[in-house]
Amino acid sequence: HAREAGDRRQEATILGHLALSALSGPMPVPEAVHRCERILEQAEGDRLIEASTARYLASLEARRADFDKARELVARARETYRELGMRLTAEAAGALASGDVELLAGDNAAAVRDLRAGYRALADMGERGYLSTLAALLAAALYGQNVLDEAEELARRAQEDAAEDDIWTQVISRGTRAKVLALQEFPEKAESLAREAVLLVQETDALDLHGRALLDLGEVLHGAGRSSDAAL
Repeated sequence: HAREAGDRRQEATILGHLALSALSGPMPVPEAVHRCERILEQAEGDRLIEASTARYLASLEARRADFDKARELVARARETYRELGMRLTAEAAGALASGDVELLAGDNAAAVRDLRAGYRALADMGERGYLSTLAALLAAALYGQNVLDEAEELARRAQEDAAEDDIWTQVISRGTRAKVLALQEFPEKAESLAREAVLLVQETDALDLHGRALLDLGEVLHGAGRSSDAAL
């Protein structure tokens, strides 16, 4: 309907949401990649559609371990947003996509670098909508570098600042806090937070996030010497 009405901005928004749902929902990665590639074909040179699709396609390519292509897509999306004068989106979307890609690639240092730069840029702009999600991902990357105090502080702040229905931020921040608490020998509190994260996501169809929450819980249980429970 948006296309028939000639409303290109609304069409771009809808197609971007279709790409997001392909990444976030239960659709298998090859099908999700195909959907995004079809959207790019339909973009007809609309740079906003191309950028909003590329940012999600980058995370999908990372999920099939094509990290070079994923990084190229992130860079393309970020540059296009900047050329369109969408600085806030360039910083937020670029940092979130890059952080996701680098965490999957196992390069925590690169994830920290890009997420911290995005976090500072948004903080300087006074933006708060994306800030808590960036904080949660930055905390996860810092945990990967064994920077535990800052990871716990950022994760706690993200959990407190995020809306209750911001499932991604609430789940990721709880998982990171739980793992830090487990290393600090607070096993009961760690398990409680990790199980909260699993409960939050289990009723959704965000399978990737559900798997992440379960892995965090498993790591907490394994660290507490409960390997048989962790295996479940």
